[in-house]
Amino acid sequence: MALKRGFRTRISGETDFPCISDGYPVKSSSWVAIRIYQSSHTNPVFVTVDKKPIYDKKSAEWCRKAVDQCWRMKKGQIAPNEIKAASEAYDHARKIYEGCSVNND
Repeated sequence: MALKRGFRTRISGETDFPCISDGYPVKSSSWVAIRIYQSSHTNPVFVTVDKKPIYDKKSAEWCRKAVDQCWRMKKGQIAPNEIKAASEAYDHARKIYEGCSVNND
């Protein structure tokens, strides 16, 4: 879910990690991430508002595809004795995001 596309806070490229203090009012349960423009972003941080789950179809579909991409990139690096458990964990994540997508229809 794009809480606010284009919401930007500039930080310097110093070696110290700055505290990002710009606020953004989260009105509904969502996920947020910090993006380094044209480079990368953090893993999502899930924010719950009024104990309500996140049900955003577009976001859930994006996350579902991201799970597949992550699996494609990592499965070849997983130890043979851990592949079954890893596959099951990724399958579980897929089901969660598919459920979020369905529950938003």
